[in-house]
Amino acid sequence: MSTIPNLVERLEQLDRLATSPDAQLDNVIECLSLPIEWLNETPILVSQLAWKQHVWHVFRDIVPQWTFALHSSTNKHLVQNTLYLTLLADNVQVTMARTSLPILLECLAATNQRDVSLDTLEIYSNSLKSLLRLVSLYGQYIPRKDVRFFCSLICSIPGHLVNAFGIQSIQYGNDLEWYTDRKFYTKLCRECADHMTETSLVFTQEMLGKIVRQGYEDIVIESIYSSSTRNDVHWADVLEQVEIIASPEQVIRPMLAYAKQVILPKSNNTVSSVAKSVSHLLFGSPCDKDKQAQRTERIQEFLNMAIFRLVQSSWADDKLARLVVTIAILAEGCHGENEMTASAQSMIVNYAKRAIETWSDPVFLKHGSSREKYYMTAIILTLIAYLQIQDVQISIMMETSLLNSVSQYFASGDMATARIGAVMAEAVSSKIDKEKPLDTTLLNDQDGLLELKGLVFLRDALDKDAMADLSTEGKNNAPEEEDLYRDDLADEDELDPDAEFNIGNDLDNDDEDEEEFQAYLMEDESDDEGLKKEGSSKKQHKKPVFIRDLIRCLQDKNDPLKLEIGLNAAEHVIRRKTGAGTELSESSIELAKYIISFPETYEIKNYQTLQRNALVALMTAVPETVSGFIIDEMYNRDSSDGQKQLILGSISLAVRELAGWSSTPAEPATATSVLSITSQQVGKPIFVSKKMTLQEPKRYKNRLSGLAGPVFFFPLLVGWWEGTQGLIKYWIGNNALLTERFIMTLNIILHSATNTPDKRKIVKEYFQFISSMKYASISTHTVSIKKAMLLGIDTIISVCYSGQEVLLYQDYQSELYETKQWLENLLEQADEPELHDLTIGIAVKLSQIALTATNSLVTRN
Repeated sequence: MSTIPNLVERLEQLDRLATSPDAQLDNVIECLSLPIEWLNETPILVSQLAWKQHVWHVFRDIVPQWTFALHSSTNKHLVQNTLYLTLLADNVQVTMARTSLPILLECLAATNQRDVSLDTLEIYSNSLKSLLRLVSLYGQYIPRKDVRFFCSLICSIPGHLVNAFGIQSIQYGNDLEWYTDRKFYTKLCRECADHMTETSLVFTQEMLGKIVRQGYEDIVIESIYSSSTRNDVHWADVLEQVEIIASPEQVIRPMLAYAKQVILPKSNNTVSSVAKSVSHLLFGSPCDKDKQAQRTERIQEFLNMAIFRLVQSSWADDKLARLVVTIAILAEGCHGENEMTASAQSMIVNYAKRAIETWSDPVFLKHGSSREKYYMTAIILTLIAYLQIQDVQISIMMETSLLNSVSQYFASGDMATARIGAVMAEAVSSKIDKEKPLDTTLLNDQDGLLELKGLVFLRDALDKDAMADLSTEGKNNAPEEEDLYRDDLADEDELDPDAEFNIGNDLDNDDEDEEEFQAYLMEDESDDEGLKKEGSSKKQHKKPVFIRDLIRCLQDKNDPLKLEIGLNAAEHVIRRKTGAGTELSESSIELAKYIISFPETYEIKNYQTLQRNALVALMTAVPETVSGFIIDEMYNRDSSDGQKQLILGSISLAVRELAGWSSTPAEPATATSVLSITSQQVGKPIFVSKKMTLQEPKRYKNRLSGLAGPVFFFPLLVGWWEGTQGLIKYWIGNNALLTERFIMTLNIILHSATNTPDKRKIVKEYFQFISSMKYASISTHTVSIKKAMLLGIDTIISVCYSGQEVLLYQDYQSELYETKQWLENLLEQADEPELHDLTIGIAVKLSQIALTATNSLVTRN
């Protein structure tokens, strides 16, 4: 048997022959086949650097040049065996795959710089696909220190292939769909879940965490539920780490949705059995005392998420409430029938009080939808069901405002809300006094509400049901169930938060549908009880056409439908009215006030984006009229931090749009048409028209000229200086996040004003502002703020005065000297590498500017 040095030398010789310009097919076949034969006798060769170089030459040089030969069925196996050899031991196969994967991805990334054929791309694609067959081995043999990097490489496969195949797929119409994100991650998740063991725990955690973080949590949860290892005790550790990598919400929300909508409806599955299975997956066994503190923290996060955030979900109902409470009690500890641990009892009391506090909130009572009130009522009654009568009397009746809140529900003027209050009152009364419970008569013939009232006696966590079967019932039904689950999970927004939700009829059986539309008497109700417009819909609210129509939509804060319609139409109406008369200019301040103060209590899809886009459109349409008012609103003590961030972000986008950084809708179409015409040219031109060469490009006016300083930059600094005089509590300088955002906004204005007449004044004011911030002894002077200040200085040097170093040195010599002194002090204190590198880079630039300016002045003299 040959020694390793001899094999390495022969391998390098084979690579040179196969990649030489005079190489023949025999040289290529020999270069691919001989090393594979050597591996059968000397598998340690794969750990040598020469093997990595060999794989690089194969896929970088040989495959593109000899695609026609290697793509055939006769020689296809040679490329496959170069990736990994199935006859070798598992650890050797993984070592070969670890070498091949980054090389393949690097070759794919370089395809846009070379003319690579479609057949070559198919070889790369098939090679990557074959590497996924070893997913079950990766977790066992990849070193812990390399797991994160290797998982990142695997997750980048879809992006690399989509970029490489993008143009080719459109041109040739290939049906290469295995690498699309959803199909790729579905297969990858199932492989990881089915082969999860204690050895592959770290790999499974990292891989699933990355997939969840990319937004495919529904695929991960479905794969875990349907995997053959779903009863493994290590899933709790996996999900705990996934919550750290992504977020608890991305784990808890899809897990509860799948359990409620897919697992619970199956025959023979009960709330208790499903809750035991989910609790086992999420939190493991409560007998493990070493992780009790972590378990308690995760259970609290689970309840916060499931109770107070899922209340707005369209699928939140009484079954979900029972499921949530049961999961938490089983995870905290339950000794059997009629017996719970002290910690579980304390947890129930605590969250019952918090739920009652939310249920009693006047804002929730007024603006919460009927579904939200229904779900929160179900949560409270399910929690109270596990309390003793004495605990209810003391902890609930005496230590909370439940009685007063029930009275407010009765006095709300809405029948559905009053019935929710009646459910709460009668349920608690029947829990305390079983002989003479309260009867309000509001729940007569309301079977759904009577069922909700009965939750106060259901204790699912104390049932002795076995764990539920989490596997899917059949392959034919699986896609339909998965699609249904995914659609319901994505549909988090209610169409009408204030529309009447007749809970009783929605929960009745199908044979009682005839009673759904029976009216109740209205004689005893007053005319102003808010019931006249219950049948209104979106069709009765017209889309605004004029600015005054838009203002009327936005000023009615009690009508969520009008608010939603107005906010969705705001940007379009403003941009359509730009330059058309004086209507927008006259009403701009009033319109800006309603956009900034848009209520956050309603669940409107993408409302923050719509709000920002409307404000940007308004500031770009009439900047001189409205920008001053908007900046004053930012310094207003009644403005929230969220509104201040909205204003700063909108100013940044408006300045960029005025400077021409964001094109109008018509410009991209023109550019695209020009590019398409150019790309379709066939053949070599034999002459060029002088008319085409002399034609100048269309010039656009810089709309920011004359506005950057007096309209945006200087008013922002005026408010800042006024705040520094008194250091009042609501001054944005007391908030680190707002201060950083404020400086970055100034930086954007500074960058965009490079070619405007206001540049010199803006730079002068900016240096004064930075000078006041350099040695400010305020608690919010964080690393991010220093980094923002450095970026501003770098913008002045590299953008505003690029190529004008002598002029910069002459105009701001003292400011540059002070800045250099500050940078030297900052270098002594800089701990973060990024901040340290940025500081050094600016200091070097300042030294070069001083040297260049000095030499220039000496030369002149």
